Amino acid sequence: MRRGPVLFVILALLFAFGYAAQRTLMAAWHRVTTYAPPVSDAALTESGATPLADRLVLIAVSGLEASDVTLLPSLDWIRRQGGSYHLTVPAPASEAAAAATLLTGAPPEVHGRFLSTPGGPGLTDSLPQAAARAQRGVGGIGAGALGMHAEENWQVPTSDTELVEMARTLVAPGGPHLVLIQVPMPGGKPAADRTALAELDALLVQILEPVDLQSTAVMVVGLPVRQPPLSMMEASVPLVMAGAGIQPEVWGTASLTDVAPTAAALLGIPFPAISQGQPLMEALTAEGRTADVIVSQYLATRRAYTHAALEALGDERELPEPPEARAEAAAYLDQLSELLQQARSAHWRAAAPARLPYLGGLLAVLLLYLALALRQRFGFPLRLGLCTYLAAFHLLLLLQGGGYLTALVSLQAVTPGSFALRALPVALSMGLASLTCGFVAARQGMRRAPFVGAATLHTALTAAVVTAIPAVVLLIIYGRDFPAGLPAPGLVAWFLAAVFQVVVISYLSPIWLVLGVNAARLTQRLWPQRETGDPARKADNVIRLKTIRRHTRK
Repeated sequence: MRRGPVLFVILALLFAFGYAAQRTLMAAWHRVTTYAPPVSDAALTESGATPLADRLVLIAVSGLEASDVTLLPSLDWIRRQGGSYHLTVPAPASEAAAAATLLTGAPPEVHGRFLSTPGGPGLTDSLPQAAARAQRGVGGIGAGALGMHAEENWQVPTSDTELVEMARTLVAPGGPHLVLIQVPMPGGKPAADRTALAELDALLVQILEPVDLQSTAVMVVGLPVRQPPLSMMEASVPLVMAGAGIQPEVWGTASLTDVAPTAAALLGIPFPAISQGQPLMEALTAEGRTADVIVSQYLATRRAYTHAALEALGDERELPEPPEARAEAAAYLDQLSELLQQARSAHWRAAAPARLPYLGGLLAVLLLYLALALRQRFGFPLRLGLCTYLAAFHLLLLLQGGGYLTALVSLQAVTPGSFALRALPVALSMGLASLTCGFVAARQGMRRAPFVGAATLHTALTAAVVTAIPAVVLLIIYGRDFPAGLPAPGLVAWFLAAVFQVVVISYLSPIWLVLGVNAARLTQRLWPQRETGDPARKADNVIRLKTIRRHTRK
């Protein structure tokens, strides 16, 4: 078969592969950015337990670290009046994901808002929404991710002076029951800057001066603003709290998911429906029957979420009623978590065989092509080009931030500019791979452009296949529906990045063809291979071979 038609066939396969990957990428992106937990359509509780405080002031400080608490006199005073905790922030520890976790009490794979792209759906149920259902006033100010998730009743000040004035109005007597304030590090400076800490302390002192701790609870929590690649890992932030309903001299470790349930218990409002954290009962003044009621209502909320998740997974089993005794709460929560995990595993095992006829066939075709391509005459240039692509892409990814999840979390919006920026590492890596393939092919005696072009296009197709295989495996396991929580954010980012690479490689394949052929020509010109044998006899053999082929065609 002539190599000219083969080039068109491979190009057609690459473009078809790229189109299919593009459709898959768009569908997956839409499902992730519009994900809603299974309780979104369920009836939500409209009342809570007896409030422990008349009001709650929740202040989130961007970039606040645990070591800063003792360096800020305002926070150190709150810590000595009440308690302090070291909170673990679930990955990804970006400001957008942490703000959603703070308001819902759920990790990113449950609330689904670990991307910072605007325009997506709001949180399914959050602390402000729970307060509104209980007819409690809500107010919020500040610039940052907290306002993006808090939605209504949120104001953005233009300066620190305006922030202080608006905050003092909210925390003054007669203000809303739930006050949310996000305070950025002054001047955008890092927390290690002592000047920034001094300015931050002055802001907090002015904000908290009108607060009456006899009737108001104050919670100050940090929000991570970590830069890549640290934002793809767990983080640690402080929580200090004092005032009405809070025990003095309490400290320990907890999770950022515990803040929302604790705040709900203090205000006596419903717990956020998707909350997975637990109220920090040891830090609250609730005792006896009051503490049992708080725990019982929290367990009822967790039971409702688990029931909705099981229904979404196709599990119709009845859940046991929550215990009334606080001592049995831990065992009951473990039982709910185990039932939900069993239902997820059963759902995956039952749904995966239904996807095997088409996805399993696609996976077999990809593996078969990979095995055949690597055994061809151009297998050595192909392998070197493929290794060049994989090494260069991951090196550039490391220089850009360190991982798939970091690149995804830092994405603010899907625009041509952001698309080009994410495509650049793929394009540069594939360019190096095509140059490597063309150079090695020329040194192996492939001198004709169609042969070199075919080797280069096979390199592009092989890179797309190798990248697509893990994505197909993830589709077989998880499918395209997420009935009870997204997969781990790292797996989501890995899938989206893999499909995105296939799109870029396939659509830019003509460029790889041109680069590979020109690299081979340049190699032949600069480093020509030594002729072996008699040139005249070789020329005579070539003429005879052409004559035989011409007569055969006739």
